[in-house]
Amino acid sequence: MITVDGQPASNLFWQRLISVTVTDKEGSASDTIDVSLNAGMPPDLALPRRGAIITCQMGPSLADLADFGTFTADDVTLHILPYKIQVQGKAADMRAGLKEHKSRHFDDETFGGVVQKMASENGLSAQIDPEIAAFAGREGYFVQESESNLHWIERQARKLNGLFTIKNGKLIVAKKGSGMSAGGGAMGALIITPGMIVEGTGSVTFAEREGHKTVRAAYHDPADGKRKYEEAEANPEAEAGYTLRHDHTTKDAAKRAAESRAKELQRQAETTSVTIIGNTAARGGAPMSYADVHPEVDGQKFIIETAAHTFSKGGYTVQVSGKKKV
Repeated sequence: MITVDGQPASNLFWQRLISVTVTDKEGSASDTIDVSLNAGMPPDLALPRRGAIITCQMGPSLADLADFGTFTADDVTLHILPYKIQVQGKAADMRAGLKEHKSRHFDDETFGGVVQKMASENGLSAQIDPEIAAFAGREGYFVQESESNLHWIERQARKLNGLFTIKNGKLIVAKKGSGMSAGGGAMGALIITPGMIVEGTGSVTFAEREGHKTVRAAYHDPADGKRKYEEAEANPEAEAGYTLRHDHTTKDAAKRAAESRAKELQRQAETTSVTIIGNTAARGGAPMSYADVHPEVDGQKFIIETAAHTFSKGGYTVQVSGKKKV
């Protein structure tokens, strides 16, 4: 089911629909919608307005629809001979105020407290993993310098092994790769069996290039004025080390950054991609695994990075990509 500016899509819309794809992503990369329509000879089908508000529900049947969010139409493209209209939009919760560059500092705060303030400035509520929220930076001091709230939160969350996203009016920071929501509840797991897979689309890649034994991050110790390092184990079977490029303000910040990068290297060591028959449980950030597919991959846990849900006259499918759960 699709609505445009609050009105259900017309019968003509459904007659001309080529496909609609909603891409649900893990983290701050905005969810997107892509609608393709057969336009016919002009002026057979009018171009929709840019800025239109689009809502989308999708599912294997009308009785089993799931909400995929609200989007703002950013780009409208008219293809000529043959005539086709393509409408692309991003999640409507990515508000303009979050992209405005600001310079300021915060005193006696935690990361969670700063995020709460930024959320309230933009009419949003905030939901933050408690461990990430407790990070206090350099004795409660945080600096935002010529940077948008969106980029600042994303950058800080990445250092803390967190993922930042905005959905349904909530600014969310959750632990990366946990398969958990920011509120601490487990997201529904997707178990993929052979009968669900579109033949010829599945693969699992085991990458050697991510073989680093340790990750280390530097910080300046004010006690003796020396540059020191915090280290985290990534792959005990590897030999090479990995050093983060930038220095960090405190020992705790360096430790968290090293651990975050080590976990990301572990995640990148095993990746998967597959197209399945339409299933609304396939969502960015949700855990997934295979069953009865192959002994080398059955039971291996992944976290979905991207789930592209496509509905067309050929049916409903989902293209899923994921990384190893760590």
